[in-house]
Formats: sequence, structure tokens, C-alpha cells
Amino acid sequence: NWFCQPSVDYVHDFDASPRLLDDHTIDHLIYVCPNLEDGIKYVYEVLGVKAAVGGRHKRWGTWNAVLSLGPEVYLEILAPDPLADSDGKTDVFWEKFEPPRLATYAVRVPGHLKLEQFREQVKKLANGYDIGNPIQGSRELKDNKGTLTWTICTTYGPRAPGHGVVPFVIDWQSSFDKKIHPAQTTPKGCKLVSLSAHHPDPIRLRKIVTAMGSPIKVMRGKVACLRAVIQTSNGSQAVLV
Repeated sequence: NWFCQPSVDYVHDFDASPRLLDDHTIDHLIYVCPNLEDGIKYVYEVLGVKAAVGGRHKRWGTWNAVLSLGPEVYLEILAPDPLADSDGKTDVFWEKFEPPRLATYAVRVPGHLKLEQFREQVKKLANGYDIGNPIQGSRELKDNKGTLTWTICTTYGPRAPGHGVVPFVIDWQSSFDKKIHPAQTTPKGCKLVSLSAHHPDPIRLRKIVTAMGSPIKVMRGKVACLRAVIQTSNGSQAVLV
């Protein structure tokens, strides 16, 4: 099993201290689970803030709940949609939604680059690694507050390197300017302090992660795992894996 369990003991090959997030490249973290209500309950128990149900992704057969982790970053709880068509796909980014876990994360396209420019830049810096073809997404906001639109680039399922350690890319277009980005509109009270990653083959992944602008360190571990340290609503720190 490549995936991390909370009780796993890690074996690192260099400085294991997490890198504090002092920049704005990480857009959101994704916690996957087989049942959204259970995921919302668990995250509330850990962080003290209840995530708000966001919407359904008909294209992928999933639905989500979200909460802010700061002015420009948020947590998405993602699960299969029980109302999705029988042919709805729930393996777009991951091979399975069990066990519940912090499965991956997204990085934003730098403000000075367009998406295709960023894609070419990553190829040059990461020995030809391709972040994937652009995929358009959108959903209507509640209370007639407009339409949230985005573009993602990702490799799929078994073809995605690193079992979630390598992020996918998202471009929110004008969502920040319109102040409708999820970090700006979802329940607040928590703050992302640090994010670190572990993988049995970290050397292969570090160049890709760095080329994509991610500030996290990829360290050697027995299994693939993301570990987020989050300041909770009462000021204490909790770990989400």
C-alpha cells in the first residue's frame, strides 16, 4: 500500500522539518473520502471549523465541501457523488477514495504567466514533464453571486506520478479579482502552517515539484504521504494526513 496511514513511522533521507508556507503558490489541499458527510465531520473534529458544501462535479461524479485555510488557500473535502450517473467517473485524480486521506494538492499558475507559458516552463525545468491538457470547470455560486470558473491541468490516475505528491495545476482566471475564490468565500478560522511530502522515491519527484513552483519538500518515507500542519480555530495546531 503506497498510501499513508496516520500511524505510519517515516524514514527521511534529509532535513525533515516542514517548510513554512511564506509564498502563495499553493492553492488548495484535497482530502478524499468515500462519504462526504463523514469527511466533513472528521475535519470538523480535527480543525474545529465545519466545511460548507460546495457543489457537484457532474463531469467526474464527485461532490465537495470547502473551508478556508487563509486568504489564498483552502481545503477541499472530495467524495463520490451518490447522485451521479452510474457511468460517473470518480478516479480522475486518484485510483480510489479509500482510505480517507490528504490525497493531493493544487498549485496556482504564477500571475505573470499564462497557463500555456507555465506548461512549457515546467517542461523545460523538469526534463519534459507535462502537467497535462487544460480542462475547463465551473459551477454556479449560491445566492446568485455569479459563476466560479477555473481551468485545471493534471495527469490521470495511475499515470500521475508520485501518488499525489506531485500537485496538479489550477488557473482561476478572474476569480480572485471578483472575490469569489473559495478561500475568500468559505468558512474561516483555520490557517495552513506547513505542508510536507514523503515518498519511497523522492529524488525522482523533487525536480518536478520544484519546477511547478511548489514550496514543499519531498522527503524519503516508507509510503507516499502528504502531511499538513494547520492552525485550528482555537489557536492550537493539528495535523491532517
